[in-house]
Amino acid sequence: LGRFGDRFREGWAAALRAKLGLQSHEVEDAALGQDLLAAARHLTADVNEQLYAQMRASENLVGMGSTVAGLLCSSDQCVVFNIGDSRVYRWQDGYLHQISVDHVTPGRSGVAASLGGAPFFVKVNAHVASERWLLGRRYLLCSDGVSGVLTQETLETCMALPALDAVRALIRAVRAAGAPDDISMLLLERTAARPQSPAPKTGA
Repeated sequence: LGRFGDRFREGWAAALRAKLGLQSHEVEDAALGQDLLAAARHLTADVNEQLYAQMRASENLVGMGSTVAGLLCSSDQCVVFNIGDSRVYRWQDGYLHQISVDHVTPGRSGVAASLGGAPFFVKVNAHVASERWLLGRRYLLCSDGVSGVLTQETLETCMALPALDAVRALIRAVRAAGAPDDISMLLLERTAARPQSPAPKTGA
């Protein structure tokens, strides 16, 4: 998305806070459930519409687009969403599981869905799912520049390392494989339970 990326990310955060009636520091405390499932669908659709609006306003932007993968997390749940072939993996107890869904056309190169990416408006339908946000779980969000060149075994070996070492190992592995595309990734790990509010004091 180039120079438009930061503006869209800011727009997503603002729209999410407005939808949930939250201040910026309160987003992480929101209960997930149906509101955030709907928010993920709404926000991806909104960014898609904004991209096409930019293309209509400037001919040299026609065809710009992007895949996307993301998480919305509360104290005990995660909403996973993606469009295209950017992926979200869950790592726990030594095993890596893909929880996003690739939008690809069988037998053909390229993606079957993206934000923008066409000369005319195309509606998007993000894959959205919710699951528990448990201690010890890690989530790896990455572009196909990572998942497309590394095997499941290599991904699991790297993810078994401490978080920062895992990211460094993933980057080294992609570069060793030739790095044919961009290297975009985010590793998210829950390392502590949410602190409980102290019980109110009572007395005579």
